[in-house]
Amino acid sequence: MKKPETIKEINMTVIDDSYFQSLYSLKDKPVISSDVADFLENTAREFKPYDKFKLNIFSDTIYEEDKSVYKKSIHNYYNLRIQELKHQMRQKTVLASIFLLIGLAALVVMFIYIKINNNEIGYQLIQIFSWVFIWEAVHTFFIERRSLRLAMRRYVSLSDMDVNFFKLTKENQNDQQSK
Repeated sequence: MKKPETIKEINMTVIDDSYFQSLYSLKDKPVISSDVADFLENTAREFKPYDKFKLNIFSDTIYEEDKSVYKKSIHNYYNLRIQELKHQMRQKTVLASIFLLIGLAALVVMFIYIKINNNEIGYQLIQIFSWVFIWEAVHTFFIERRSLRLAMRRYVSLSDMDVNFFKLTKENQNDQQSK
């Protein structure tokens, strides 16, 4: 069952947009600065992973011609983060598979060892070795990947969020400071 999605508003006041974009990015793929990303991610942590976001940027310093570039920078940044998480999830899947194969191979060795040699200590050592690898496979595949999936869900929401720009007035500046 898919969880219901709600749209949460993130309000950001930008007094100086000099460092809104990262100083380092590809020519055709501008990205936001780490400070802006930290703000968005810290604010998004307050909400559920399946919530959708709408970003309202209040500023007097962002000009009309910069707005589309800033939107693109936000979307590019989170699309890159999504790609990175996909890569990490593939790595975790391969690692879990390798651990599982090692653990199962050790179980096979354990059963062969029992038939050939009746040494209880060797049997226990092989059994512990195999179960450690099998547990690590389960932990990697089901537990570590879960946190990556939740982060991915949040990054998808941040990547897909609507970005709106508003003129910063004394009234909404005071509203932002009181929140």
